[in-house]
Amino acid sequence: LAYKKIEMESRLQECLDRREREGTLRSLMPIPTSSAASASTSTFPVIDFSSNDYLGFARCPEQHHRVESTYKQFMSATYSRAQGPLLGATGSRLLSGDSNLARSLEANLAHIHNRPAAL
Repeated sequence: LAYKKIEMESRLQECLDRREREGTLRSLMPIPTSSAASASTSTFPVIDFSSNDYLGFARCPEQHHRVESTYKQFMSATYSRAQGPLLGATGSRLLSGDSNLARSLEANLAHIHNRPAAL
């Protein structure tokens, strides 16, 4: 078993070495966190078209306020203090059950995009 582990590590290292020689070895490059949507590094500007925050909403104070306010309104109307709110998905809606908040969001998205449904 130890021999197979060493063999696997050796094969992986060979692959990494080959990619480095060919110039195809990828690496992560940190960017400043002040604004992922239009960040710059010391060497070149970066425009984020690939993350889930390409519109910059994750760092928008106005958007944070809207989400928090809507969430608080929904939670106070939906859950009692004893039951308490749930944070996070807690699992697939198909397995754990649906929520009025998810249905309301889907209905609004369908209306905005003039579609019969949104998922």
